[in-house]
Amino acid sequence: MNNYSVAIACSAREDIYDYFSHNFTEANMLHKKALKLMLSKGLNVRPPYLSPPKKAGYIKKQRFLTGWFGERRPLNGMEISNLFSNILRNALGIATLIGFAQVANSKEVRQYMERGKEITAKHAEVLGSVMRENDLPVPMTLETEVTDCTTFVFSDKLIMYHTTTLNAAVLGFYGFSLAASHRRDLGHQYTRLSTEIAAYCEDGANIMINNGWLEEPPMASDRQQLADG
Repeated sequence: MNNYSVAIACSAREDIYDYFSHNFTEANMLHKKALKLMLSKGLNVRPPYLSPPKKAGYIKKQRFLTGWFGERRPLNGMEISNLFSNILRNALGIATLIGFAQVANSKEVRQYMERGKEITAKHAEVLGSVMRENDLPVPMTLETEVTDCTTFVFSDKLIMYHTTTLNAAVLGFYGFSLAASHRRDLGHQYTRLSTEIAAYCEDGANIMINNGWLEEPPMASDRQQLADG
């Protein structure tokens, strides 16, 4: 839904606009069905509850931004929402990478999945520690949901494609979380974690390039090359 909404905003041609709008609606309905199913089975992981404010308030002191030194203020609703959602995404990432590592055919791809699992688990722990500091519940991870299947069911190319796509999504969510977090320590954490994911993304792109799996997107004309003949 996030990607389709961006595509809608970038579309000017009516048929392309309608195409992405249709896809967004389908994704939205699928999400609604999945949510209702999880709620009916008691599987939906609910975010922490916050006490409703008694009246509207305004920030009067710079210490609202404090995070590295001095007394840290409690997390606000937006910061909690992003921390909680990013932990859930990392939990999904851990389970996905464990499964991919079990069925990958190439040693190089398998090692890349295992490295990603370690990075993702560390990120979940870092973000979870911030929640625990504020006496907030941390969602559990999903390793136990992965079966013991080791059958080669997905091509290494498909595994790498899905992994690099997830990496790009994580970078986008970390960037949004960074912009929405006022405490300086949270900004530092998201910047640090984003740098680590970016390096992991680059290594994944190199694997795909070396194996001839990375499709080249449409490119702008090289005007200098055209001028030089």
